[in-house]
Amino acid sequence: MNKLYDFLVAFFSWSWKLFHTACTFIANIFVLIIVLVLLIIFVESPISVPDGSALVLSPAGDIVEKTTATDPVSKFINGFVGIPVPEETLLQDILDVIDTAGGDDRIEMLVLYLAELDRCNLNQLQAIGHGL
Repeated sequence: MNKLYDFLVAFFSWSWKLFHTACTFIANIFVLIIVLVLLIIFVESPISVPDGSALVLSPAGDIVEKTTATDPVSKFINGFVGIPVPEETLLQDILDVIDTAGGDDRIEMLVLYLAELDRCNLNQLQAIGHGL
């Protein structure tokens, strides 16, 4: 009886150790896969810009000097439900793009695609024109 008891204790002890090791191994592999997927998603490949390229500037929504503070959760819910989320483009972002493109020898021309543009005022248009 004592040998049977020792055998069962040893059997279940080793079975539990094997099960625990297998679960730990599988969990570690799962975490490693998640980390690799996140690295693949978020690590960007370098962008090559050939000489003589045209930069397309496509502001969407209203051109604003300061973005409107919105709650990220309500923005996500509104977008999920289908309620249109107002888009805004910072004027300073547009001016920075124009300035950077002007200093880049690879950019030969700037194309303004204004199909998605909603509202902007005259001072903002004059600032963009001055930047061009």
